[in-house]
Amino acid sequence: ESKPRHLSEECFPNETLHYKNLREQHFPSRLLVEGMRLRLEDGSASIEDDKKNILTRMATDMKCGGSDEACLSLSLQRANAALHAYFSLAAWSSAVNEGIVEDFD
Repeated sequence: ESKPRHLSEECFPNETLHYKNLREQHFPSRLLVEGMRLRLEDGSASIEDDKKNILTRMATDMKCGGSDEACLSLSLQRANAALHAYFSLAAWSSAVNEGIVEDFD
């Protein structure tokens, strides 16, 4: 039986940290690994112009002092690092409990 699984940065209303950790232990490991490998620039959008507009906005919002391409590269590097960190932190307790921290994937 497939049940929905949830990851969240914060506890749900009336949920203790202990129960949040128990809930997240059942999140599929393969999705955590996928999340740690994702690159935003490899994603797609139902409307291709949406992706182009988002990437353009990321480049202009960065204000890195370089070319648009350099700013986009830096912005994507930071966004991808934040995304990977989120999934890595979510996977941490399961990896520790299973003794596979150094070989999670």
